[in-house]
Amino acid sequence: MRRTLCLRIMFLAASTMLLATLGSVVAAQRDSKAAYLGTWEYVGRLVHFTFMLRSDGTGYLADEVDTFPFTYSLDVARDPARLDLVYEVDMAFGRVSHTLVRLERTHAGERLHWVSMHLDSGPPEWPEAIPRTPSSVTWITFQRVDP
Repeated sequence: MRRTLCLRIMFLAASTMLLATLGSVVAAQRDSKAAYLGTWEYVGRLVHFTFMLRSDGTGYLADEVDTFPFTYSLDVARDPARLDLVYEVDMAFGRVSHTLVRLERTHAGERLHWVSMHLDSGPPEWPEAIPRTPSSVTWITFQRVDP
């Protein structure tokens, strides 16, 4: 009886620790995901993009002329994070964008490195892993513009 009670207490303690650890992991992933949410901007010589991710799984990519709304899924379980976009309209490069994203915090603010492949063949490789960025891959670095 005493041994059974001891085993139950040990099991209860282990279960409590496991649940606390899982809760911490879920909270950390939620915090990591929140770091990507908000408004990001790219200003180039010929183009200006605004990229928005909302907490409800929607967002948009806009240039000076059009806004392209999308739904997204974001997996922050690894780095770079996996961000898959499904645009509401067909664009020149398709409707689905398999994207990898990585946050960088600098003295000048937060930057979001966005590497996208506009094909249905899956996500691109991060450009550091291959000798040069393939022609079907786009790499854009956005600056955070919201507080």
